[in-house]
Amino acid sequence: GSVSVEVAVKMALQYWRSTGRSEKSRLMTWRGGYHGDTFTPMGVCDPQGGMHELWTGDNSLLADQVFAPPVPSAYDPAYIAAFAA
Repeated sequence: GSVSVEVAVKMALQYWRSTGRSEKSRLMTWRGGYHGDTFTPMGVCDPQGGMHELWTGDNSLLADQVFAPPVPSAYDPAYIAAFAA
């Protein structure tokens, strides 16, 4: 659950630091996702749902992330093309 998300985020950030690219500190996730209730997973949960809004805006404590549209349930070439650009 939440611990696996914490570890994955830590590994991703540690990778970029170890390669000298510490400016790469944002994560991409999909809208509509839920990744857990601990602090880091809340930062990659959908910002328009759950308790995310308690920690954003003027009271921002969560890191700014990139949120993509939800993955379609069927193959969609336009969705794939948006990430290829």
